[in-house]
Amino acid sequence: MADWTKELFIDKSDLFLVRMNAMWRIAQDDATGVANIIRKYHPSASRVLDLMCGNGRISINLAKLGFDVVGLDFSERFIEDAKRRAKELGVDEKVHFIVGDARRVDEYFGEEFDVVLNFWTSIGYYGEETDREIFQRVYRIVRPGGLFLILNTVSLELLATYYRNYIVEFYGENIFIDINEFDVKTATLNAVWKWYKKEEENLRFINQAELRLRVYTKHEVVKMLQDAGWVIVDLLHSHRTIEKAGINSPINIVARKQP
Repeated sequence: MADWTKELFIDKSDLFLVRMNAMWRIAQDDATGVANIIRKYHPSASRVLDLMCGNGRISINLAKLGFDVVGLDFSERFIEDAKRRAKELGVDEKVHFIVGDARRVDEYFGEEFDVVLNFWTSIGYYGEETDREIFQRVYRIVRPGGLFLILNTVSLELLATYYRNYIVEFYGENIFIDINEFDVKTATLNAVWKWYKKEEENLRFINQAELRLRVYTKHEVVKMLQDAGWVIVDLLHSHRTIEKAGINSPINIVARKQP
């Protein structure tokens, strides 16, 4: 386990939950977009694995749309929160959450899913070699003709259009200052996230964590998937509108296992 992933997602899960919880405001629209992709490219699909599901915002909303969903994440805190939310929203019979590591996904499941979903820049955490292995392991748990969706993921082409060394983001009373460095030799984004809370006219420092992300071009991910046996069905600009990808699009790839 890379140290930064354990620190950010387990040891300092409160920090990441602030940013992840902010995404719930658009979760229904995001899940509707995912569902539209599934229905277009695999109309009979019913069973979905949400790989690296966080606290379940996509899993739960897919369950509300009628899919049978399993969410997997290695953060026990996120999974506990996802289970609570599923129960509160009345879909705990349609979605099940499991603590587990995506790098060993085929140790938890057999060939049982119509779709595996990887959403919101959840590749690049451990480097190219590990991502290739994850793609191979996902192939083993998807039924013939099933899909692997890598959606809403930053591409190197897109990052180049908005990259800044310093970014400030506001989440209610929570303020994040991101200090970024990009290693052009390895195409790796090295960031420090500093978390503050606003108290009247002052800022109180709460915590900080690091992130190290290998940022891929679309072509690189396509090649890695093909090497793992996947057939590339489509590259999209947006997971919501299903328009075709352009040069500066994020990574939205629809891949299929051979029937």
